[in-house]
Amino acid sequence: MSEQKDQEYFSDGLSEELIALLGRTPGLRVIARTSSFYFKGRAETLETIAAQLRVANVLEGSVRKSGNRLRVIAQLIRADTSEHLWSETYDRDLRDVFKVQNEIAGAVVSALQVKLAPGQQAPSLQRTSNPEAHNQYLIGRQFFERGTRDGFRRAAEAYRKAVELDPSYAAAYAEFATAESYVADWIGDAAGQQQALAAADKAVELAPDEATAYAARGYMRLRRTWDWSGAEADFEKALTLNATDSTLQWRYATLLGALGRLPEAVAAAQKATGLDPLSAAAWAFLSLYLIESRQFAAAHEALRRDLEIQPESPIPLAYLGLLQLIEGNATEALATFRQVSDEELHLWGVAMTEHTLGHAKESQQALDQFIANGGQARAYGIAEIYAWRGEKDKAFEWLDRAYQQRNSDLYDFRNDATLASLRGDPRFAAMLRKMNLPE
Repeated sequence: MSEQKDQEYFSDGLSEELIALLGRTPGLRVIARTSSFYFKGRAETLETIAAQLRVANVLEGSVRKSGNRLRVIAQLIRADTSEHLWSETYDRDLRDVFKVQNEIAGAVVSALQVKLAPGQQAPSLQRTSNPEAHNQYLIGRQFFERGTRDGFRRAAEAYRKAVELDPSYAAAYAEFATAESYVADWIGDAAGQQQALAAADKAVELAPDEATAYAARGYMRLRRTWDWSGAEADFEKALTLNATDSTLQWRYATLLGALGRLPEAVAAAQKATGLDPLSAAAWAFLSLYLIESRQFAAAHEALRRDLEIQPESPIPLAYLGLLQLIEGNATEALATFRQVSDEELHLWGVAMTEHTLGHAKESQQALDQFIANGGQARAYGIAEIYAWRGEKDKAFEWLDRAYQQRNSDLYDFRNDATLASLRGDPRFAAMLRKMNLPE
């Protein structure tokens, strides 16, 4: 409600941090950010929102920021009766924003008569004494949630500013690690990947009791260094600290999948969708592991849910095309891949599907275009296309390139349905051994 209408990122950040604080309360089920924010700006009744999220109470409010002054209005409402259980207005200095968050969280817990565990209101990972560092952190979160390459780049820049302003800001280091790794992966920047790994290590060093720090480092170890035992130790530590984090659960699923523990990967991804039922990422990973487990009916249902949340998202559409292709519905798959807005995913799917349809020329044209568009940095995707076409020597040549590049997509190659033709080849087992994965 700020006059300039330019403080949405600040309001979102305050809401997200309240979710994190309340989520630490034993016995209190708190819906995660993605699902809660899904209804922002929508003309839905509280009853409808509560029913879709399967919650009994809704916390809502408004934020007005002017200069260094802050006004926060918050109210807790019982959804089925619209009864106001608690409400309060806070007029404070901007430096007191964390104190306001603690007060709101404490009041909500009290109003719901939930018994707090000892030390429950300990400061969260997001805390910093530098208001501008906190501001940059919130800006980074806003850009990251866009889920685009430009969004990740701008997020990494904001997080970098945050840690420059406050070198002890653990949360910013954890988020910088993920954003910087995504950016570096797309442009093949080895130095950027090392910065991301160092940032994840720093987050753990600064916040050894925070799940987010271990989750970030575990994800880096999984995707970048293939340090499976280190990643597993980090995820297990994170889960003991906060098993209710949806992002942590689907990241843990990626490790389980990489290790060949597909039933456990499916179970972890299902936990993620339960904790955050409107998270497109959680449903996407669930659908992937269902496809790899050959649970095709369940995979279709997961993708249906994913596409309801983000109808134009290229990732679930690409997964749907892959599923149709595996099921033998190549004509449907081609129509699906033609709807994929991301050019790389579009060309990747078309190259495989045209081959299945017997259109060798069209398949090669799509592959050539994929490589010309920067596919050299997508060596793993090229290997997938060659493997699907049965060109094993070419597939292993590009898999080796992906290994040399330390391509982040390589971690899941043991289960990849597109690589099925390679599994009986001794070179496949050799690649597993080279990556220290169980055969």
